[in-house]
Amino acid sequence: MKYTTTGTRLNHKIFIRTRQTNFDVKKHFSHTTIENFVDHTKMKGHEFAAFQKRMFQQMKKDRKRRRIVFLISCIVTLLIIIGFLIFWNTFDFSLLKSSEF
Repeated sequence: MKYTTTGTRLNHKIFIRTRQTNFDVKKHFSHTTIENFVDHTKMKGHEFAAFQKRMFQQMKKDRKRRRIVFLISCIVTLLIIIGFLIFWNTFDFSLLKSSEF
């Protein structure tokens, strides 16, 4: 980045400067790499229908897998909480305070 000095010096002896970039923002570039989306696959109607069917089956499998993982994690969490509550009610904490332990 370039700086051009304008104005007068300030108390700390540095000029007030304005920033200039290396490129001109007013210039329009006519050659861009991404102009329009071009579909190079050229699928036929029946091929696209088969592709859609495969995608829906894959999405259905993924949804089912996510539900199973969520259900298993909920069950494990509940078992841990229930186990902790059972341990809390059955453990005799007075043993920790006695010197016989």
